Amino acid sequence: MRLLIRFYNVPITEITPRSSGGIDDLFYQRKLFYLLDVDDDLKLEVDDIQQVMSRMDKNRDGKITYEEMTDDPEWMNFTQEQYSTHDLNGDGEFTTIDTDLRFNDVFSAEGNDISLKEYLGLPMVKAEVRGEPMKIDSFVWAERNFQVSDLNDSGSLSEYEYQAEFHVADANNNGFLEVNEIDAFRPTRHLANSQVCSLAELNSSGCDVNDVMILFDTSDIDADMSLTFEEYVRYFGELMDKA
Repeated sequence: MRLLIRFYNVPITEITPRSSGGIDDLFYQRKLFYLLDVDDDLKLEVDDIQQVMSRMDKNRDGKITYEEMTDDPEWMNFTQEQYSTHDLNGDGEFTTIDTDLRFNDVFSAEGNDISLKEYLGLPMVKAEVRGEPMKIDSFVWAERNFQVSDLNDSGSLSEYEYQAEFHVADANNNGFLEVNEIDAFRPTRHLANSQVCSLAELNSSGCDVNDVMILFDTSDIDADMSLTFEEYVRYFGELMDKA
């Protein structure tokens, strides 16, 4: 897929969306996506951008100062450095010109809205790569796996939820995930079978719940028997990169 994007005063040109980014930057851009998605429909539209800009622009001068941005409770923790990454035309201010540069040609090229994956794929003109590189596909797949596996929508994935997904995937209820059942285990979708179960286990009866818990325990950095979104994506997204 290719997008028509204009940067600074450069004429409209074809730019291939980036396929990967620094993991810390992807977390940051994901947060921006959801902050901008004011109607919570999981896609960005021109109206979303306009509403956010209008809400921040307290004095209606068409400019969003750093003070105006951080006066908004949802954006109060953004740093001056993060603010400066939105100044795409380099004039020292964040204005509708910057949002036009970033979004208008994207919307006109892709339609009336863009998804999280499309948003993350937009080239980051002024943002540095922060964190270890991760494929955007892996990041988005990991996010989706986490969301559907977090059965009580608590924002964390518990051992109980992880094991519950195991029993859902175990279609014949024999206590093992066989080769044809592994892909139904939601927390590890998009991983290679050998990443979920060792080859020795796959060549026998399959892997049991204790086998798949190895991935959970390894990713549980603080050993609190639950995975935060960040713990899950950092570990499972990296595995997906290698699948």
